[in-house]
Amino acid sequence: MKALFYTREYPPYVYGGAGVHVEYLAKELAELMEVDVRCFGDQNSETNQLYVTGFPSAKNSSNMAAPMGATAAMADRFGPRRSRG
Repeated sequence: MKALFYTREYPPYVYGGAGVHVEYLAKELAELMEVDVRCFGDQNSETNQLYVTGFPSAKNSSNMAAPMGATAAMADRFGPRRSRG
């Protein structure tokens, strides 16, 4: 089983409660399954089963100014992550 989060915010770019919620939920779920987080920003990390990929804003580098339509571009650009095992 795998989980995928599309979110406007993920550490270190957190400006509300959603970013905190996704951070903790993703870390806990990664103990049980592979988790992808796709967010606005310059994040790019892989630890255990948690893969975080940031996407820069179309307007500027601030994740708060990113257009909502960018989530479709995030999905199209990377598609489903292939299993590592």
